[in-house]
Amino acid sequence: MNICVIYSSPKLGDLIWHLPFIKIISEKYNKKIILITRSSTDAKELLKNELYIERVIYNEFKKDLINYWREVFSLRKTLNKNKIHDLWILDKINRPAIAGFMSNAKNVFGYGIGLQKIFLTNKNYLTRHDLKTHYILRGKRFLELMNFNKTYEEPLISINHEQVQSIRKKLNLSEKIIISYG
Repeated sequence: MNICVIYSSPKLGDLIWHLPFIKIISEKYNKKIILITRSSTDAKELLKNELYIERVIYNEFKKDLINYWREVFSLRKTLNKNKIHDLWILDKINRPAIAGFMSNAKNVFGYGIGLQKIFLTNKNYLTRHDLKTHYILRGKRFLELMNFNKTYEEPLISINHEQVQSIRKKLNLSEKIIISYG
């Protein structure tokens, strides 16, 4: 039984702020998560030391109609190949919900906004009002609706010494302390 989380935002910062949700889902099952996200996040490299992530699979979530259906079938194939039992979609996007519905997954959980709710197994959904809130508040509300008791904590990424040295060398940085604002 494998657990998969899909987060489709192309932005690295958004993914990082969703890591606590992914970790909470992992802890619920006491199992590592397979994460599907966009390659623009560089999640394979960034999250390789996270103990709650088994592996990262990239999917681009392109918006045109031809790619829409191509991705539905590609995601379905990926879900079946990885023997996904429970699929969690941390977004309002429809493609993963349709793919999950068509796959061998037992449960497909998502926000339930618009057409997405047709393909989900959960019956508690976010409201249109919830969509107007910040995406972290949306995630908190979703886990609350799904009866999670664990509270959201600020994200933390495990980066080992070799990765830091590799980045310093790649960017030609000195050993001085670097302070960065974003």
